[in-house]
Amino acid sequence: MSTTVVRLNDSTDRVSRASRSFVWMLPAIAGVVIATHWPVLSAQALSFDDHQTLIENPLVSQPSLTSAWRFIADLWSPGAITGYYRPLAMISLMLDQALGAKPEQLLIFHITSLLLHVLTTVVLALLVRRLIGVDGAALAAALLFGLHPLTVEPIAWVSERKTLLATLFAVTALLAYVRHAQQSSRWAYVASIGCTFLALMSKPTSVPIPLMLVALNYWPLKRLSRRSLLDTAPHFALAALFGLITVSTHMRAALLTSSGAGSLAAVPLMVCHNIAFYLGKILWPVGLTSAYPYPSPISISNPAFVAGIIVCILLFAAIGVSLRYTRAVAGGFLILLLGLSPVIGLTRYSWVIVSDKYLYLPVVGLLLLLAWGIAQCRTRAARKWAYVLVGFIALAECVATRAYLAQWRTTESLHQYMIRRAPNELRPYAGLAAYYSWKGQTAEAVRWYLAALDVGPNNHILHNNLGNELLRAGRPAEAIPHFEAALRIRPDYQFARINLASCLAVVGQPDAAIRHLQTVLNEGWDALEVHHDLGELLLHVDRKDEAARHFEHIRAVRPDSLDAKVDLARVRIAQSRTEDALRLLDEALSVDASHVDAQFNRGIALTHLEQLDAAEAAYQRVLDADPTHLNARNNLANLYLRRGDGERAVLHYRKVLESQPRLTAARANLAVALAATGAIREALDAQRTVVAERPNNADAMCQLALLLSVDGQRELAIRTYQQVLKIAPTHAEARRRLAELQGATSAPGS
Repeated sequence: MSTTVVRLNDSTDRVSRASRSFVWMLPAIAGVVIATHWPVLSAQALSFDDHQTLIENPLVSQPSLTSAWRFIADLWSPGAITGYYRPLAMISLMLDQALGAKPEQLLIFHITSLLLHVLTTVVLALLVRRLIGVDGAALAAALLFGLHPLTVEPIAWVSERKTLLATLFAVTALLAYVRHAQQSSRWAYVASIGCTFLALMSKPTSVPIPLMLVALNYWPLKRLSRRSLLDTAPHFALAALFGLITVSTHMRAALLTSSGAGSLAAVPLMVCHNIAFYLGKILWPVGLTSAYPYPSPISISNPAFVAGIIVCILLFAAIGVSLRYTRAVAGGFLILLLGLSPVIGLTRYSWVIVSDKYLYLPVVGLLLLLAWGIAQCRTRAARKWAYVLVGFIALAECVATRAYLAQWRTTESLHQYMIRRAPNELRPYAGLAAYYSWKGQTAEAVRWYLAALDVGPNNHILHNNLGNELLRAGRPAEAIPHFEAALRIRPDYQFARINLASCLAVVGQPDAAIRHLQTVLNEGWDALEVHHDLGELLLHVDRKDEAARHFEHIRAVRPDSLDAKVDLARVRIAQSRTEDALRLLDEALSVDASHVDAQFNRGIALTHLEQLDAAEAAYQRVLDADPTHLNARNNLANLYLRRGDGERAVLHYRKVLESQPRLTAARANLAVALAATGAIREALDAQRTVVAERPNNADAMCQLALLLSVDGQRELAIRTYQQVLKIAPTHAEARRRLAELQGATSAPGS
C-alpha cells in the first residue's frame, strides 16, 4: 500500500518561525531600552513646571477620587490644572504619589515613565511590522526609537508624563486603525477611536492623530479614498472638540499667542527653522537641552533662518523627485510634519520655540520610512549590512543617551547644564532660583534670581519672586524696590502690589500698605485674602469701622467659615461690641470646640467683660490644646497679675520669656509681678534688661526708678527720674514721683 507524504508549505513555515522570533525579540528590545535608560531611576532633577505640577498642586499631593474628578471637571470648573487640559496625565502623577512618590524622591515617577516608554516601543514595533511586513525592520525601528537621546526628556522630566501617555495611546490608536483597515475589524476600529480619546485626554498635541491616519492611508496602506476619509470622521470630531478645549484653556491662562515671529511674513521663517532644527536633532542628537536659545533676530539676515530655508527647499525637492518612484518618502515625511503641526511654529503656546519632547510621536513617520528602506534591501547581504548599520547607530544612541541622562542627576546639575547650553535664556536661572527657594536656601535663591535679572532685567515675575525671597530673608527694605520695579514693568500685576503692601506693613508704613491693597480691590481683584489683609491693617491703625466692613464682606461670602467669624469677632472687641463678639465666638466654638483662635479671643472678650474666671478657663483651654501659644500664656499671666496673684503671673511670664527672650513687654510685666511678690532685686534685674532694650522709653525708665525707690536706692531713683524727664519733659508720673522723693530727702530728720 502506497503512502502519501504531506509536505508543509515552506513559506508558511518560515513565516511561523519569523513570527515566533519576532515575539521573542520584543522582550530583548525592551530589556536593552530599560538597561540604557536605567540611570533615570536615580535621577532627582526637577525641571520647568515640576514645582507647579508636583508641589503647588494639592490635588496631586493628596490623592483621592475627589482629586481625580477635579482634574476631569477642570474643563468646566477651572482651577485644578494651570494651562491646557490634560486630566489623564495629572491623574497618572497623582496615582504615583499614592504609591509613595514625592518631589523629594522621584523613583516611582521614573519607574512609571520608563515602563510607559518601553510599552510605546513595543507597540511601535507591532505597528511598523503590520505596516511594512518585515520583522527585522520593525525591530530595528523600535530599537532606534527606544534608545534615541531625544527620548530622555519625556522620561526624566516628571511633568512630561503627558507626552509619554499621549504617545502610547496615539501609537496604539494608529495600530488599531491599521488592523481595522487591513482586516475590517469593528473592534479594532472602536479601539482606535477610544485610544484617540485617551491620547487627547493626556495631551492636546495628540490633535494631529486623524491627519496621521489620513497620511497612513496615503502610505503605506495605499487606500486613500472618500471611504477611508469617512473612517476617520470620529477621530476628526474628537480632535476638533479637544482643539477647541485647548484654545479655550490656553486663552484662560493667557498662554496662546501667535508664533512669536512678530508678523505673518515671519511665520514661514519660523516653520522652516523648526523643520530643519528637528531633522538635525533626529539625525545628530547632540547638545540636547530643555531650554534652547531663541533665534534672534527673526529675519532673513539670521543665518539660522537661511539654513532652515535651504534645508526645506532641498527636502521638498527630494520628496518631489521621489514621487516619481515611490510614495514612501513623501508619506514618511508627511506623517512627521503632520505630527509636528501644532508645534511647528504656526502658533505659540509655550515659552519655548522648539523642544525635544515634541518629536516623541511625530518621529513615527521617519521610523516607518527607515523600516521601508530596510525592507527594500532585496538581498540577504544588503539587509545584513543594513542591520549592522542599525546596530552601530543603536550603540551610538546608547552612549549619547547615557551622557544626557547624567545631566539629570540633580536639579542643580540639570539647570547649570541648561545655562551652559543657553546662557542668555533666563528660564534655567529662574528655575534654579525657584528650586533653592523651595529648599529653603534663601541666599542661593537670591543669588540666582539676581543672575536671572541680569539676563532678563524687565521681567516682572522675576522682580516679584526676588522681592519675596528678600522679604523671607528679613530684608524688607531691599525687597521694596523689586516689587516697585515689577509694578513699573506691569502696573496690573497685582501679586506684586499685594506683596509690596505686605513689605510696607513690615517696615512700619501701614498707611502706604493700605493704599496699595485698596488699589488692588479698586482694580477688580476682589480676592478674599486681600480683604483679610486690608482688614488686618485697618484694625492695626485703629480704623475699626473700615476693618469691620472688610471682615463682614468675607463672612458674607463664606458664611460657614469659622475663621471669618473669629476675625469679625476681633473687630467687634476693638469696637467695644464685646457681646456681639462673644456671640460670634460661641457660634464658632459650637461647630469646633477645639478652635484655638476662637477660644483665645473668647478669653480676651471675657476679660473685657470682667468675667475673669471664665477668661482664665478660656486661656487654659488654649494652652491645653497648644502649650506653645505665647499670647494666651502672656494674657493669662496678665490676668493673674491683675487679680494680685503675682506668683502664678511670674510662672507664666517666665515660660513666655523662655520661648521669646526678647519679648520686652512680657519682661516688663515680669518685673511688675516680681515686685508684687516682694522679689524687688529680681524685679530690678528684669527692668534693667527692659531699659537696656528700650533706652529711650520713658515709661520703662520710670518703672525702673520706682523699683529703685522701693529698694531704698533714693539717689539713684532721683537721677533715673531726671533722665526720664530729659526724654519726656511732660511725663506727669515721673515729675510727681521725683517731687515726692526730693521732698522726702529734704524733709527734717530724713
